[in-house]
Amino acid sequence: MAEISRPMPASSSGAPATYRNSEFSRPSNVEASYRQTESGGQREGSMYGYGPGSQRQTEMKLLAVEPELGLPPERTQDYKGRIRTWPGLLFLLVIVAGAIALITINAMGVSDQMNINAERYENASQTRRKIKDGLTDNQVIISDDGQVGNPKKYPDMGCELPDYQSKNGQIFAVAKNGTEVPVGIKGLNWFGMETGLAIPFGLWENMENGTSVYEVAGFLSRNNFNSVRLPVCIKSILKNTAPDKTLINANTNRAINITSYVTTIQTIVEALGGLADAGGDPITFDVENKLVWAPHYYNTGVNPAWYLYGGGTQNAEGALEDYVELDDETLKNNVEKTMDKMFGYLLADTPHAMVMGEFAGLYGKDKHPLLTTKRTTDFTIEVMLKASYAGGYMWSLNPESAYQFNPADTYGTFTEGLLEDDWLTPNKAFVEGMAPLDKIKDLKMFPCFPVEVASGAGS
Repeated sequence: MAEISRPMPASSSGAPATYRNSEFSRPSNVEASYRQTESGGQREGSMYGYGPGSQRQTEMKLLAVEPELGLPPERTQDYKGRIRTWPGLLFLLVIVAGAIALITINAMGVSDQMNINAERYENASQTRRKIKDGLTDNQVIISDDGQVGNPKKYPDMGCELPDYQSKNGQIFAVAKNGTEVPVGIKGLNWFGMETGLAIPFGLWENMENGTSVYEVAGFLSRNNFNSVRLPVCIKSILKNTAPDKTLINANTNRAINITSYVTTIQTIVEALGGLADAGGDPITFDVENKLVWAPHYYNTGVNPAWYLYGGGTQNAEGALEDYVELDDETLKNNVEKTMDKMFGYLLADTPHAMVMGEFAGLYGKDKHPLLTTKRTTDFTIEVMLKASYAGGYMWSLNPESAYQFNPADTYGTFTEGLLEDDWLTPNKAFVEGMAPLDKIKDLKMFPCFPVEVASGAGS
């Protein structure tokens, strides 16, 4: 129970003064204040008086709770009203740590999602420019910046440049240590560098058409082509003419150096074949075993030759009017006899390899009722296999490949290539038509002879 002690000093008039909230009113006639002694007496000389028990008039004693008997004296530590800092700091640390953990987890999640999105984008970009033959690559180059199938530089394969030799009717890759590996060729022509544009066509990848060197190489490898023939222009080589930069997407062909004609050839060869340091280790040409026969044999899309028909009259444009198509046996016999007459006999007379430099042309778009143009190419391949040619290069990869006669009596411009006009879709009929070349003797990817490092050489 609370008890308040309020001292009541005597006034000069003898009437007690009243106190309110530990304050008091001074009588106007008070000339001096009094101080009470402990015995309750009064002493002069003090301005203010003290109440009973020697207490100042402005002080109060408050007894909030009656102390219980037998309890020890109260201590400061017994009171809970003081500030306690460590529980609050601990709670704050828990909150901060939790917030940091949540932020970190969220940031990691965002980072992972960004990486996933970037990977999806790169895969989608590579899929967009991939030639869609329904086949998959054994390996895909992924650059350090995450780009798929678009290396900054093609890796060094660690292969020496072999000494290619033509003997015994075959092509041999000969290593410096004397190892010899026979190689058959299933090749194709990819034109463009022989033109004034000075670059192979189809590398302008955009949202509608075009592809990249990497994807061309992948397509050829998946379909067992092991060699590419790039027609070139001697004038451009001598002048080292830089290619037309508008015909190549430099962003998706990063490894191709189009500074000059020669650098373009070099980097395209690296992309197609992965040759290492070919420019720094040039092959030494000797007369012996260096000659390869590379004849051309065209079908009727280029020239409706009389020996490929049973009759007809050639007009001023070269078209064969009133042409008569031959049966399979007769047409095949004529193809074989003319090929042998023109160049095939060299296989028996010389030890040099025979590789068709150009053949085929129009194929799936042949408009002859009996498909004379297509059959001429089919029989050409059969003759090559029968006579053990070392291989050949079909004409051509480019969908812009133009021919003048289709069928024999119709003159105009007719195009067809191993790829359709978008450079992304294989010409299925043509690809299947070239599949018999897989039977070429010793057809394989060109061997890699590891570069031998001399003992004691610095690494």
